[in-house]
Amino acid sequence: MNRMWNEDTSLERMQRDIGNIFYNQLGGETLMCDVFKPDPQDYELLYQKAILISNTELFMKYPLALITAWALSFKYGKSSDIIQVMRKTMGTMPQHHARFILDFFTTTFYDFNIYTGGINIKTLKDIRKIIELQHER
Repeated sequence: MNRMWNEDTSLERMQRDIGNIFYNQLGGETLMCDVFKPDPQDYELLYQKAILISNTELFMKYPLALITAWALSFKYGKSSDIIQVMRKTMGTMPQHHARFILDFFTTTFYDFNIYTGGINIKTLKDIRKIIELQHER
């Protein structure tokens, strides 16, 4: 498997690359993890950068990278790490910021035509259910 990134690759570049891969490839019941299968080292780089996202501005700037890292984390046994970071970060934010982030995730799911299984997104648990769907096959 060819490497996409190295230690110097920015999270912005990672998100752009992921977006380019997903563009026109997702839709219907196609799952993120069926379309994007990074080298384990590339996943680790994405994961390490994603768990550093710690404020509203970064959540809004890199939602696709975070969603992708979260979806892939189930494959690598790191889903609880990402969930813990998100809960901790969102738990310290004012409620309206957390709501705004949920709306941003929802927009990202629809902008990239990510399969949601018809789940109506109201809470972080709903987003987790959608993320869990991304690797079920």
